[in-house]
This record gives sequence, C-alpha cells and structure tokens, in this order.
Amino acid sequence: MFNRRDVIIKIYINISQTFSLVANATTTSTVAPTVTTAYWGFDSNANDMYGVYNGALVNGATYSNTTYFGYGSNLQLNASINQSIVVSSPFLNLSYTSFTVEAWIYGYSLTGDNAIFSQCECSTCQDQCLSLIIRNYKMYMGFTLDDLIGLTSLSINTWYHIAYVYDNTAQTQSLYLQGVLDTSRTSSDSYQGQNGSIVIGSSALSTSSFNGFIDNLKVTTTAKSASQLLYDASVVVYFSFDGSTLSQDMGPNQMNGTISNAAAVTGKVGQALAFTGALSSYLQIYGFYQLGQPSKAFSIVMWVYPYSINGGVLVQVSQYSNATGWCYSLMGLNYLGQITMLVYDSNPPIIVGPILSVRTWTHLALTYSSTDGVRMYINGVLFGTTGAIPWGSSGVIDWLSIGSYVVNFCGPGSGSIYPTPFLGAIDEFYVYRRELNASEIVSFANG
Repeated sequence: MFNRRDVIIKIYINISQTFSLVANATTTSTVAPTVTTAYWGFDSNANDMYGVYNGALVNGATYSNTTYFGYGSNLQLNASINQSIVVSSPFLNLSYTSFTVEAWIYGYSLTGDNAIFSQCECSTCQDQCLSLIIRNYKMYMGFTLDDLIGLTSLSINTWYHIAYVYDNTAQTQSLYLQGVLDTSRTSSDSYQGQNGSIVIGSSALSTSSFNGFIDNLKVTTTAKSASQLLYDASVVVYFSFDGSTLSQDMGPNQMNGTISNAAAVTGKVGQALAFTGALSSYLQIYGFYQLGQPSKAFSIVMWVYPYSINGGVLVQVSQYSNATGWCYSLMGLNYLGQITMLVYDSNPPIIVGPILSVRTWTHLALTYSSTDGVRMYINGVLFGTTGAIPWGSSGVIDWLSIGSYVVNFCGPGSGSIYPTPFLGAIDEFYVYRRELNASEIVSFANG
C-alpha cells in the first residue's frame, strides 16, 4: 500500500526556480526559492515536505502514530514543558499578503492558550505578531491588538480540521472549523511581521504549548475559498482513476489504495476501474476513522457500470484487511440485481433500490447522519430513506474493500447483498466525513 505522501499533488504550490548565491570575501548566503506553500506532515521528522522550511524539535517534542488516518505519524506536544517545533530559516514572509493555515488537531486539554502556529516580530506591536491558537476551547486568530475569536467551543479528545484565513485584499480574518465558517471580521490592517521564526505548537504570547496532536499543517499564501476548505476538511478519499497510477487518491489526504486484478477502462469521466468478478479483483483502502465511530455522518458517491447484475458487493467495511474481525457489506446488489444500501445494526433497516441497467453508467450515493439515517440517491434523485437510526461500528480505523468482499455474509443484514464479487466498473469514487445534501448529490450526478 502506498503512503498518502508518496505522491504529492502540488495543487496550491507556486515555486519560483530562481535560486541565487550572494558571496563576499567572508560569507556565502543562500536565498531560498519563493514557495507559496509549506507543508509539515510530521512523519517522524520536522521537515517541510517541499524541503524549504525545515524545523527542529524543542524541549523534547515527539511524534506519535495516533493519527486521524491511521498511518504515518503526527506531532505530539506536552504543554507542561512547552514543546514545539521552530523553523528559524529561511524567513516565511506572510506580511501584507493573503494566507491560509490549515491543520488537523486533537487536544488533550484546551483551557488557556493552545498555540498551533505563530510568527512574531514584536509581541507588543500592533499587527506584528501572528498567533493562531485555541484559546479557552475556541479558535483565535491574532495579529496583536487586531484579533478574532471564534464562536464555537471545541471538545477535548476530538479530531478537528481547522483553518485560519486572511484575505489581504478585503482585509478579512476568518476561522473555519471542520470546513465550515465559524466567524469572520474586518481587520484594522494587514499582518505586518517582517521577521521572526515560525513556531509550531507554541507562541511568544503564551507560556505553554499545544497539548495534544497536530498533523498535516499547511500554509498557503492565498485566501482559500469556503468551498476549497470544505473540500479539504470533509473529503476523505477521491479516486478518479486518472492520476499517475490507478491507485492514487486524488483527494487532500493522499490515502493511496491497493489494487488487485483490476484494470483501467473508459470511464464516465476519463478512466474508470474495472473488476473481473473474482474474489481477487478489488480496490482496498485503509484510513476511515469516521466509519469506525458509532453514528458518525458520512457519504459515499460513485458511478457504476455493471457488466452483470447477478449480485455483487460494491463496498464492504472491515476492521482488518483480511477475513477476520468486525465487518459488514454497506452497498451492493441483491440476487435480483437491485442496488441495496444499509448501515450496521442488530436489525438494520435496508433500502432496496431499482434493478441496475447492464452496461449503463448509473450514479449512486449513500449518505448517513444520525438525524436523517441512510439516504439512497439514484442519478441524483432521492430514492428512499430509513429515517433517523443509530448504527454500530468497529471502534477502530476501518478498511474499505471495493468490488469484492473480505468476509462472506459479514454483519447483520449483509445477506441482503448477494455475496459475490462485483463484475463491472466504477468511476469518480468519493468518501466524505459528512452527510452531503441533496443539491450536492445532484451536482455529482449531473457534473
């Protein structure tokens, strides 16, 4: 299985290739390339993934494998000894410019000031000390005496995607929590810090550091839009099958999968992935935290092109990659060729849809929330719903097996999906960590 960071899709990068050396009789200095994005993945090192803004651990800061996606590592900080990462050189100039800072965080405690990212020229000078923190459970964006505090209180021991956005043209400070705007304001002036190290996990305005995990911290010198941030925060995986490899996740998390005995064919959009109808023919992906938690919202959307409709498992959720442990079939065809969807429960309500047409592209969407239950959409149209229901889970980060199954008849209600491998193709496969709404589903089906 590829690591999500084996392939870096440089969507937000603009690197100037000008690289100059300035020399005199006694010194030689290097002017770093202009890089508009820095990205710290914290996979057992403090390096920027583009090799420019590399950091150093402070006060014994460490790494942990307790990540949201279940592999790689993240930065683990202990506030009691003010641990952090410091990037001393080169200087990342964010003054008088738009920028976005995003990260995944998990706090053990969120009282007081819990710094995420800072850069400070003068801690008492207005607009010269950038401090992006969680202050008493709420997001906080400070320029010094020109600050914005969030509205929503965060919970401890919970994973969040957070984003701090400054639009220099509109002079707007904005805070996004889980991809949704929490609050915004017009600043008095631009951030004006002209020097100062980057500090991850601590701030010149606080005597303690963040207490918990920080992962995938990204700095972009543009003000990302609301739609971009919602995408970053809520798309878990996106397989278009049009990347450099068929197994490449084109979404924001680079959760590349494993493909066995499946091949590229002409798709609904570009290429699709075709399965042979054998048990050995599948796409398998690891890293679904949301699916491993009880009654958490999620959505799965894709195009399907069946060569046969004599049953077939489209999506199976499992605790392990092999035929052991907890699992259930989430979506597939029954013995009549009808599309069937459900979630795990002792006596799950099951939605049985229409018989799919052979060798025809059909758009399928399954959405779930605790208030709406399971909803089945066919070609962008709501076909049926279970109404509000809870659902059980493995309690761990899950695997998805696409096109085949790990265990025959696993989980209550899974027998309604005829337990054979799927013979056909899929395209534009998405998993979201939220319930998509009806208009979003229509856009997918008609896009």
